[in-house]
Amino acid sequence: MPITKLYNTWMNKITQLLPNERVTRVRNLAWLLAGIFQSKSVHLSKIASQLPGKAMLVSATRRLDRFFGVFGI
Repeated sequence: MPITKLYNTWMNKITQLLPNERVTRVRNLAWLLAGIFQSKSVHLSKIASQLPGKAMLVSATRRLDRFFGVFGI
């Protein structure tokens, strides 16, 4: 299954479950879950390598790391 389809599926589900959450957090969570599924790994660099976009691997990895920092993880 293409990662964009996984992302859209997760976006819809998360939006239903957390309707008052900020869209940026929902987006990052959806990309994180789609990346975990696609990469079959929980390592941020492997997840980030599966994400589409022009961002460099280091930038995508940092974005995911900051997402975890929001929750104090």
